[in-house]
Amino acid sequence: QLPESTRIILSDTALAEIAKAYELFPDDAKLTPAEQAALLKDAVDISLATDDLPIVSVIAYWETAQKAQLVAQELSHRLINTAAQSRIAQAGATLDFLLENEQALQADLWTLQSRYEAFRQANVDLLEGRDAVLRSELNALNDAIVSIDRERLALDTHPDPTRFETLPRQRDALVQQREAVGRNLLVPSGFIAELNAFERELTRIGAELSRASTRRARAETGLEVEIRRQSERLVVVSPAYLPERTVLDTKGILLALGSGVRTLFAVLLALALDQRNPVLRSPAQMKRLTGITPIAAVPRMAVQETQIAVNEPPATGT
Repeated sequence: QLPESTRIILSDTALAEIAKAYELFPDDAKLTPAEQAALLKDAVDISLATDDLPIVSVIAYWETAQKAQLVAQELSHRLINTAAQSRIAQAGATLDFLLENEQALQADLWTLQSRYEAFRQANVDLLEGRDAVLRSELNALNDAIVSIDRERLALDTHPDPTRFETLPRQRDALVQQREAVGRNLLVPSGFIAELNAFERELTRIGAELSRASTRRARAETGLEVEIRRQSERLVVVSPAYLPERTVLDTKGILLALGSGVRTLFAVLLALALDQRNPVLRSPAQMKRLTGITPIAAVPRMAVQETQIAVNEPPATGT
């Protein structure tokens, strides 16, 4: 959540509020709030170090030590509050989602229960004539028949002549028993299947509703913990201290030093070239170096190239 919280506290609106609250810019500066926010954003640095424990550093640079300290403190407090509010908002959103899911399952359960009761009322005569013991026996017979069918399918892969002959006889016997139990129940097989489907669906939705209620309860606890700020959160480890020395901007110093070094190098290079190729450039230099007074000096005349076009006679043919 640090990137999002940092983006919020370094927004133009938040920085303009800080600049106005602490009077960071004089009235005669005539800067717009956006310009003040841009200058203040360049003067702060928020970084994250994750060596052993995650540590967030908030550094502010300003003209006076007191205002730099105030800006760092204000940004630190805003970062902590913004991160806490963000966690609370996420916990609240999670709770809302889980609550909506629980309510949807509750509505589905109520609807299914209404359909189940209506189905029972419509078939009350069949339900009153049904024997629970016979129904249990009928279910056991159905399971046994399904098990035999699966075993017969498995024999296609691993043949067993003995079982292959006995399984059909066992299945026929189970089918006859099932028919006898069904006649005693006087309940159509389709009715029993539909009733079992209702009960299975009620069980499934009830289990999902129970899990949803558990998750919702945990989300409520998490939200309460976030509101009380008892969970993981940002805390001030070292408050912003008053700077003991001025931080110099080394950009100008480095530029000036680089210019001086280049100039000195150019002068030394010119002197070295002059020593390797000495040239008398004026009569005064000649007299100073040789002690001989020049009688005359030949001036240097600029040479200008002149192109002359020669008109050749036209060629004649014979």
